[in-house]
Amino acid sequence: MGKIPDLEFNVPSDTRSIRAERGFTTSVVILGGRDSGTNMILANQMAITDDILLNMPVWPDGLAINGVQLPTKTHLKDMLNVFRAQARALTVTFHNVLDFYSDITETFMLWLLVNLPMTMLTL
Repeated sequence: MGKIPDLEFNVPSDTRSIRAERGFTTSVVILGGRDSGTNMILANQMAITDDILLNMPVWPDGLAINGVQLPTKTHLKDMLNVFRAQARALTVTFHNVLDFYSDITETFMLWLLVNLPMTMLTL
């Protein structure tokens, strides 16, 4: 997997954004898309996640989620967009939402654990 050069970005923030998107997507699915406020918050959170992804200065080599190789940020964004469309169409369950986003979060956290220097783990 790709090594982190100077860790100029914050993986915990990246995973927090994915986790926030997971939470709002779960809410939208449970509410059947009928709460316009939640829908708007989700749209804003998706934009934040996209921005964080776009600005990541490094990308993990060999990143795969659910067996699908994601060699670039664009591949992950495409996967997110397909799932987001399914969630907006309410063709997924809240279990699907939790599983999908949890897999992404777990993958990035494992990458961080493997690549972050041990001295930084104590910060």
